[in-house]
Amino acid sequence: LTLTQRLNITAAVIVTTPQELSFADVVRGVEMFDSVNVPCVAVVENMAYYEVDPAEQFDTAQLEKAMEGALAEKGLLENKNGETSD
Repeated sequence: LTLTQRLNITAAVIVTTPQELSFADVVRGVEMFDSVNVPCVAVVENMAYYEVDPAEQFDTAQLEKAMEGALAEKGLLENKNGETSD
């Protein structure tokens, strides 16, 4: 937050992993940048695949759907035409 107030940052790119805790951090990051008027131009998932213990598996489709919903709500999700949803 301090860096965004002291530096002339024109945009933010948030890098995340497909874990649920990381999704919560993305939401907080987007909200923080919104509060200082720095637009988030992209959210990048750093790991498209990783192995987990079979006993600890979770529904990645549900997590992906939740992330898409949050990104669309913030206007950061592009549709098939390359336009952002508002």
